[in-house]
Amino acid sequence: RDRTNADIIRTLGRGPNDPIASNDTKEGREQNRRVDITVIAELRAMDQMLFPGAILFKRDKADINDQGKEFLTKHLTARAQSKRVTYIEIIGHTDVKWEDDYNMQLSKERAASVRDYLVSQGVDDSKIAITGMGETMPIASNTTKKGRAQNRRVEILLVGRAKQ
Repeated sequence: RDRTNADIIRTLGRGPNDPIASNDTKEGREQNRRVDITVIAELRAMDQMLFPGAILFKRDKADINDQGKEFLTKHLTARAQSKRVTYIEIIGHTDVKWEDDYNMQLSKERAASVRDYLVSQGVDDSKIAITGMGETMPIASNTTKKGRAQNRRVEILLVGRAKQ
């Protein structure tokens, strides 16, 4: 499917988190009132991780199972807690088995479950944005069992900012 600008632009409000100057002075507070824009022309492999839905969730459920928690802890928690990571996007995906609205809701709930688990492990929730894409971005054919399994996934993007 063609991606629109709305599909590729994400916003994340950080509030008082991640100041670049001291809030003890007027000048510092003025510096902290800002908008940071991060442009990612092409994701590097190290920034993008795909987790098969079958590992994280029971069929048609959004709660992370014990195996999924273990898997996320092993493969992601330390990287997501890194001071260098400034933005984490968690994107839920489904296959085409159910109705569009159901798939969209399930994908959002699964992304939210992953976010909630990472936060419970100490990841700063102000760095995390979630998106549910439902069945709109398949990576394999939905006509085969294997393809549908590949499409049921959670994608996690870890984006860091170069220190000045």
